[in-house]
Amino acid sequence: MNRGMRHVIGSAALAAGILLCAAPAFAQLPPWAQDRRRPQPQQPPQQQHQQHRAVRPAPPAHQQQQVRQPQPQQQPQRTKPEPVQNVAERAACLNKDTPQAALIEACRVVIEAGKDRPATMATMYFNRGEAYREKGDLDNAIKDLGESINLEGKNAAAYFARATAQ
Repeated sequence: MNRGMRHVIGSAALAAGILLCAAPAFAQLPPWAQDRRRPQPQQPPQQQHQQHRAVRPAPPAHQQQQVRQPQPQQQPQRTKPEPVQNVAERAACLNKDTPQAALIEACRVVIEAGKDRPATMATMYFNRGEAYREKGDLDNAIKDLGESINLEGKNAAAYFARATAQ
């Protein structure tokens, strides 16, 4: 027994020592994630232009007469993200202590807005489905719990709730 514990403690100390020595290596990105592009030597613009001309094929004879004017590039307009709306309804829908009728109405408002990520929408459908199930409206409960499963299929609680609502 004593010898076994010595082996365990010795192995743990050895592993800790190796990890402490290798810690700086873990702080770096792995070799495949590091950017290893070599900087290209800059050529004067005249040489670059000649180099591109040599690579490009000559246009057909009927297109040689037309000269295209370069179009100025338009910078994309940056728009501010829309402010989060329905904050009170979202909070009420995500709070399981909200009374059933208020929770169903709050979730309805947020779901109809449809501005949330699928995982959040799945939670809202789930909460509304649970409220319907507790209220006794099993058809709407099954519908909402099924939609929650469609949006996020890894939620075991949604499967269980839908199964018990039938």
